[in-house]
Amino acid sequence: MKISVIIPTFNRGNLIGDTLQSILNQTYPNWECIVVDDGSTDNTNQVVNSFIAKDARFSFYKRPENRLKGANACRNFGFEKSKGDIINWLDSDDLFASNHFEIHLEQHKNNEVDCVVSKAKTFESKPEETSGFWSNVVPKSQPWNDMICGRISWATPTVTWKINSLESKPFCEKLQSSQEWFFHTSMLLNNVSFKIIDINTIFVRRHEERIGKSESPQKFLSRFSSRLTIYKSLKSDKKLNNHLEFHLFRVMLNALKKSAFHGYLSNVFLMSFPLLRYGIISIYWKPLYRAILFGTPVYFIFKKGETFFKLEEHV
Repeated sequence: MKISVIIPTFNRGNLIGDTLQSILNQTYPNWECIVVDDGSTDNTNQVVNSFIAKDARFSFYKRPENRLKGANACRNFGFEKSKGDIINWLDSDDLFASNHFEIHLEQHKNNEVDCVVSKAKTFESKPEETSGFWSNVVPKSQPWNDMICGRISWATPTVTWKINSLESKPFCEKLQSSQEWFFHTSMLLNNVSFKIIDINTIFVRRHEERIGKSESPQKFLSRFSSRLTIYKSLKSDKKLNNHLEFHLFRVMLNALKKSAFHGYLSNVFLMSFPLLRYGIISIYWKPLYRAILFGTPVYFIFKKGETFFKLEEHV
């Protein structure tokens, strides 16, 4: 079985060398690594090309001009170029353990599943100096339920996928944040089969330049729209309940609050209307309407009013 590793990158010349070296160090040899650049202006190109010169299993592409900027478009474009039986996306600042491919492919061969999930640990400067697990990966109830409620979370590099389990564009290219949560939640709602292994095979780098640390209007809107899409899907499939509504509305309200705090007026309008529409038929309509009609203008002007956005679960 051949494994295709797909790496989106943007201005990671100082880090991507370690990432590519962790692929070169793999004990399993049948792989290809596809790096897709999102318009870097640093020395990322030179670093990647130095690895291509060492090993023909590496390849390098630029995100096409007609594709949206962002990691998701790069992930999808790399997927289109892949030739492997197993797909594995990796971020350009994270690392594989040297036996990552070997462990995952053994599970794929021995189990009829769509994906295999391992664990990830976090580190700052040296992978051997880890600071704990990235997240819990083992569900205790329905997997999609636990994902929505934040009881589990799968880091993108920890999951390897059989190619026939994936759609032509697995990642939503409009999202600038929450794409990991949205992708895995959507796949679990589609009843993908999986095997979880109790082994750490990924090292997630913690640093100040990590994309998840940014607070842009696009990030808040993506966080909101990803939850809204899942909300509408659950409602359509008659899987929505008060518990799931609480967790989805809570994240959406938080995105609205932060948008108001930062003065992102267009975000406030885009978020308010669907909350008003779906809120009116929800058990949570009172706190939702209070947050939108009173909390948002107060927070927008005075940067105060946390109590307006409080949402308590109905049990």
